[in-house]
Amino acid sequence: MNPFTFSAPAAVKIMNTFMFSSCCALLASCSRPAPSPAASEPAPLMTAPQAGHSLSPCEDPLEIVLPAGLPGAPTATFEVEPSPHPAGPALGCHRVTVGQESTLSRGHEVFTIAAHPTQLQRVRVGLTTALVHIVPGQQVVIGPHACFVWQFIEPPLQPQDGAAATLVSLSPPSAWTRPVTYTEVGSATRDEPSLPGPLDDPLELGPAPCGFTRVSTGAERVALAVGHEQIWTLRVDASGKLSGSARAR
Repeated sequence: MNPFTFSAPAAVKIMNTFMFSSCCALLASCSRPAPSPAASEPAPLMTAPQAGHSLSPCEDPLEIVLPAGLPGAPTATFEVEPSPHPAGPALGCHRVTVGQESTLSRGHEVFTIAAHPTQLQRVRVGLTTALVHIVPGQQVVIGPHACFVWQFIEPPLQPQDGAAATLVSLSPPSAWTRPVTYTEVGSATRDEPSLPGPLDDPLELGPAPCGFTRVSTGAERVALAVGHEQIWTLRVDASGKLSGSARAR
């Protein structure tokens, strides 16, 4: 167990616990749907050949959806690391969609994506949509994880001793009137507290490369891939879609 307890007395205390048993219990929430029986499947898709490799079948690709950059706007790069260890888990084949373009890949391909100095970006991998702060020029890399299927390798979201928490709060109410709640990873209860507003004590979250705290607006559920020592301000539009901004604490 590796708890993170922060000393600010007025803030909400969140303890991120990295336990194999708790993360594996949540595997179903972020894993891919099982493939259909082989007899009913169409012919497998083929990935583009890499240097020195021939075409190979690509069945049940992991869906990855990335933010597309606008002309002249800041950008970053995105890459999938299939397996950092030969004997470890692997992400296998995946379909990467950026804007209107989709590419079948087995990793080690670099994609150009949107970035912003303050605005959070959406990255969807499988069934999990995460908000993450991607600054211009950032190299974003994801890789496999034994419990949560995937994790961020870059930006580095691993916990650090002595680092202050990221403070998270909800901006003033908009046209969306349903409750906005959150659930911490490994929670033993079904309680979903309301996300603090601008006049409340902020929620304190420690960074984690996977197994993120999730926020539900009633219309969608989004993971928060918070960084180190930041202040996140979240917003909900009239359709219940979550967005937000980040700045240094």
